[in-house]
Amino acid sequence: MEWAIVTEGLTKVFNGEAAVDNLDLQVPEGSVFGLMGPNGAGKTTLIRMLMGILFPTSGRGEVLGMEISHPSGEVRQEIGYVADVQNFYPSLKVEEILGFCSRLYRHWDDRRCRVLLDNFGLPEGKLVRTLSKGMKTQLALVIALSIRPRLLILDEPTGGLDPVIHHQFMQLIMQEAAREGTTVFFSTHNLHDLERTADRVGVIMKGKLLLNSPLEQLKSTSRKIQAVFPEGLPEEVRKLPDVIRVEEQGKGRPCSPSGCSFSGATPWSAPGRSSCWATPGGFSRWVFLSSVPLWPLLSPAIFLHSPIPACSSLCFWECFSSPGR
Repeated sequence: MEWAIVTEGLTKVFNGEAAVDNLDLQVPEGSVFGLMGPNGAGKTTLIRMLMGILFPTSGRGEVLGMEISHPSGEVRQEIGYVADVQNFYPSLKVEEILGFCSRLYRHWDDRRCRVLLDNFGLPEGKLVRTLSKGMKTQLALVIALSIRPRLLILDEPTGGLDPVIHHQFMQLIMQEAAREGTTVFFSTHNLHDLERTADRVGVIMKGKLLLNSPLEQLKSTSRKIQAVFPEGLPEEVRKLPDVIRVEEQGKGRPCSPSGCSFSGATPWSAPGRSSCWATPGGFSRWVFLSSVPLWPLLSPAIFLHSPIPACSSLCFWECFSSPGR
């Protein structure tokens, strides 16, 4: 298998703290890879190292067969990049920014640029500083796709987009992968985008890559739990190693472990709801190895997929250990 991105022991330290910690990653060519993780997990730092914007403290990486620390930056001719924050020259007009970029990239496709501009309805005569955040993100995608990239890297690309443009944005990314065979690597908080777009998923937490697997495999080995805790979600549950996402709905605190929706979940009218995604084996290790008893933490929970209104620790454990439930 050919790899579009490879890292080995990649590490970046800021003020003694590892933002990316000994990270090994492989992204196959032609894949759509979604990187998920909370704020501060290391997603942007990783992407900036892949782009050569930041230099690693240790470890190494390759993008399209070239070292990420190579001084020439030649590989950027083949990478379309949409950053989390767009920094264009504010005193230039949209058409001037595009003209500038067309002279920088050898494979610039002016016809495609015009089509994309029309699709988004971007005003060419406007100054960049007058554009909204969403319009700047659209402009960045127009530039990224107009260079005919082999690799498209997107850092939280849909932030600030209204629902219609959001849908159009993700459609363009999928078309790029399908028609051009472009490798797409994007970070996101949006589970819907991840499930709809990615064929491979990585989860990063505190700078460490917790998993890297095909999406279908992730769906078959994880569960989403929704529960109501009258006193709020216990912090001990939040700290479990296999809990990879926590969401809050109402007054409760939802806890999100790994990755597929729990088909047995049913609606429940309650003031607070907790959604928890975790790998099936995660809680078993915690139950038997932790000095903190499980049942005092979980016995107040009401599990939404259960036919009974209250649930014991045994019921909670079965929710995680039985893939068929």
